[in-house]
Formats: sequence, C-alpha cells, structure tokens
Amino acid sequence: MIGRAPLSAIDSVVDSRVWVLDSTAQWIQTGDPIGIHSPNSLTSAVKLGPSYWCARRLVRYFPRRHIGIIIAGSGGRSIGDWQKGDISYDTLVNRAIVQNDSGIIKGILFMQGEAEAGSTEALANSWIDS
Repeated sequence: MIGRAPLSAIDSVVDSRVWVLDSTAQWIQTGDPIGIHSPNSLTSAVKLGPSYWCARRLVRYFPRRHIGIIIAGSGGRSIGDWQKGDISYDTLVNRAIVQNDSGIIKGILFMQGEAEAGSTEALANSWIDS
C-alpha cells in the first residue's frame, strides 16, 4: 500500500535497522514516505502508508534484526492485477528475487482494496482459487 495520509515530522525519522528496496533495486535507508521508491508509483501522490510504521514496530520486537521493505504497490490497482503474468504480481516477484542475496523473506504484508471497495468477496475468492 502506497499511502495517502498526511505526513508529520516524526514520520520522516530514519531507523538504521529499516531498509527499503528502491526503484533501482538498491537497498537504502529512508523515512516515510517510502512509497516514492515503488517502481509503479506516482510520486506526487505518495504520502504516509503503513509499511514503514510496521517495520519500525518489528525492530522493537527484534532489535538485533534488520527489516527490509520491498514495495511493489501502485494506487488504484485491482486485485485482478495480482495474478501470475499481470504487472503487479510480476513486479513483486521480480523485486523479491533481486533481494535474494541480501537476506531471507520471512513474511509478507499484503494490502489491497482501493479498486474493489464494496465488491470484494467474489474477487477475493477468485484470487484464492487461482
């Protein structure tokens, strides 16, 4: 999720244990808005999203670990864009492959919902079945 909430000064604070894979596939340290580093993002619309906050919370619980964020989101996408062979899915998989030498993926935080607000059940079931 790219994020559209307003930013405050605390949101741009950089945690040295949180890394973001930027749009050129390089690991960088940055504060929010991290969505500007998505390869699919319209940077003028990017604001505060949940990803960096979640990573900062994780490092509280795992203080000796580094957390890497791989962003592949793009606002307004449909759940249908996350099928094998579609651009959103392929972008995420390719970005995950790039990071393979840097660490191990231990979890995925996936948020989706803008385009299908109000009509999600049938779409979610079709996505799960495929």
